[in-house]
Amino acid sequence: MFLLDKIFKKYKLFKMSSKKAMKLAQKQAYAKHRSNITNSRFGSKKINFTSKVNKKNKKT
Repeated sequence: MFLLDKIFKKYKLFKMSSKKAMKLAQKQAYAKHRSNITNSRFGSKKINFTSKVNKKNKKT
């Protein structure tokens, strides 16, 4: 019961059933997880690519 109260307070879901609240919380957590994976995967490649280009330009 404590977990559900915590979820209700976090997402401000006072007028929603516990089943719907849990489902919504899981969807939001999964979306955040996927965006973190995407950002870390493509964000690091951009940084590495720009640093490699800068190194090549400095040598010439």
